[in-house]
Amino acid sequence: MQTTTIPTGHPAEFAPEAIIQAGQELRDAGRNITGFALRQKVGGGNPSRLKQVWDEYLASHSVTKAESVAELPIEVAIVTKTRTERLSMLPVELNDKAVKAAERRVAEVVRAAGDQREQAERELADAQAVELPQALSSHQPAKTSSAKKTTAN
Repeated sequence: MQTTTIPTGHPAEFAPEAIIQAGQELRDAGRNITGFALRQKVGGGNPSRLKQVWDEYLASHSVTKAESVAELPIEVAIVTKTRTERLSMLPVELNDKAVKAAERRVAEVVRAAGDQREQAERELADAQAVELPQALSSHQPAKTSSAKKTTAN
């Protein structure tokens, strides 16, 4: 018989195998498995330790049962598949629209900048066309007056 030490330091008199066997017998009989029921079945022992051994056994041997899922009706499955495909395409479509919108905005800004440049060039050309003849005319009388002076001498 295997003995284990309980927290009080007192050696256990009942092996875990005997406690597990008692728990299985209680379960098969349809009885509640409590520390006191295990104590009665094994013939003694600390009810807390007996219940702890049983709980550890259950935890180590419990198998989670996978509940079967009802199959979807064909109509629901088709709609679900269609929606799933649509949802998977949504990010691609959104990205495409965002890229096209950004490209349109860039094209508008470039066009507006080009228009502004052309306008500035026209204004510069107009300003040069007006100022050049004025500058030439303001310098010519000085030349003619100096020319008159030289001819008069």
